[in-house]
Amino acid sequence: MRGFATSQVQQRLFDEEAEFGICCGLTIPIIHRRGCNAAVTFAADEPYPAFLRVAERYDQALQLMATCFHIHVRHLQWAARGKSA
Repeated sequence: MRGFATSQVQQRLFDEEAEFGICCGLTIPIIHRRGCNAAVTFAADEPYPAFLRVAERYDQALQLMATCFHIHVRHLQWAARGKSA
């Protein structure tokens, strides 16, 4: 358990993560100026302290990567709808 009460849905998510070897992760929320929300998650199979050290050291780089990834996906969605820039 992660130190707090979890719902059945949350516990199922944690169980599924464990099946894939994920033991910790970091989710970066992305708030788009038009009101849509997104998130990018970085997950690891390493113990929490090692992952946390890396995440803290490179927090700004991870935020930038998440934002760039989101922008790229939005452009792909735009193109998939047959639109051009």
